[in-house]
Amino acid sequence: MRLTLLVLLATPACGAPPPPPAPPASAVTADLPPPIWTPLPAGRRLLQSEQSAGSEPGVRVVRSRAEWEAVWSREIHLPPAAPPAPAVDFTRDEVVVVFAGQVSSGGHAVEVLGTARAAGGAHRLRIRRTRQAPDCMASAVMGAPVDVIRLPRSTGEPVPSWETHEAPCQ
Repeated sequence: MRLTLLVLLATPACGAPPPPPAPPASAVTADLPPPIWTPLPAGRRLLQSEQSAGSEPGVRVVRSRAEWEAVWSREIHLPPAAPPAPAVDFTRDEVVVVFAGQVSSGGHAVEVLGTARAAGGAHRLRIRRTRQAPDCMASAVMGAPVDVIRLPRSTGEPVPSWETHEAPCQ
């Protein structure tokens, strides 16, 4: 039994299915000029994790305390071990939750690298999805990476700009 387990853990993830594709670029982004990205300021990231309940890639905006507590406990931290949701002043800020979707091995991440303002005051988000190179050994652990940030309140839905990064083997 021990030998079998070691073989499974040492098997390269090259046979694993690729991660789900990033959501398609919005038709709106094709008409916009290239943004001038501002790095995410310190203290704006509330959580970055390899685990969540977000099985599909996407971006969600939270603009109220009640919605925030529900999203935190049901989609970000699964009960019963969910710590309290971080405090957010929803009169000034909103929470943006970025889900990478479900993945079948370790070495995956999602991160908001920067923001810019889109037409109408909405946030544009520069989002990087990271996965390990296909020839790397990876743990056979299901995951669903998430990045949770706090931004100044806006009037529209965020416009994501997804990029994929392949991390070298470690």
